[in-house]
Amino acid sequence: MSSILRVDEIQKTSGTSFPMGKVAQIVQGTSSAEGSTTSTSYVTTNLSASITPSATTSKILIQSYLRLTPYKASGTSASLGATIYRDSTNILTSTQTNTIQASGNGSNAIGMRMLTPLIFLDSPSSTSSLTYAIYVKAESGSTAYYHQSTCQGSIILTEILA
Repeated sequence: MSSILRVDEIQKTSGTSFPMGKVAQIVQGTSSAEGSTTSTSYVTTNLSASITPSATTSKILIQSYLRLTPYKASGTSASLGATIYRDSTNILTSTQTNTIQASGNGSNAIGMRMLTPLIFLDSPSSTSSLTYAIYVKAESGSTAYYHQSTCQGSIILTEILA
């Protein structure tokens, strides 16, 4: 048997309100489905989680970690970009996205595996269900690998009351 308690405000015995900035909920998503892309436009890594904010003033703290590898058969550098989407919108600006670059001598393969964090505080102004997902793209001539060697990636969404 379950019950629902609904109130407009909870106050301390002194009559003052509880401070904002408290965590309302935490949601996690994981993926270890290895993939790659040569696309220079962002594509999904299938690492996502959904959350329904309890208030339009809530902030959503997105914390994600996944293994990314830029690779090129030969050349002087290989690079990839990683970003966060909310539903179908890229919420990071070009200066906020994570870029990984590996350098080489021009004749050998270039690659570097890296556990990559992406962290961002979003203000979605919504009480609808929202899906946050990690996307990657390869820079010209490179391949972007994600979850390589089936390394599990994680995305954690924390609703903070504001």
